[in-house]
Amino acid sequence: MHPTETAGDELQLEEPLPAELRLAESRAEIEELLNPGADRFPRSQTMRLLMGRNGKAVTLGAFAALLAFKPRLALSLARLLPLGPLVRRFF
Repeated sequence: MHPTETAGDELQLEEPLPAELRLAESRAEIEELLNPGADRFPRSQTMRLLMGRNGKAVTLGAFAALLAFKPRLALSLARLLPLGPLVRRFF
């Protein structure tokens, strides 16, 4: 906002410019990304991605790629990880 001086030495604030509004919005988004609130779960960006709406598809895709290139490792991981809920969602 741009301060303007009036005859009585008072500062009045003008309406913010559209560019200033966009800048404030983008700063708020960056601040939210860098400092998520303590009440948000999961806190990790990676876990938010994997638990989001496309996260299960990403996880299954990564598992399928691992199964194609390193089947022994994929099968040993399949015994350790709970893949049942992920598979049931798609089949």
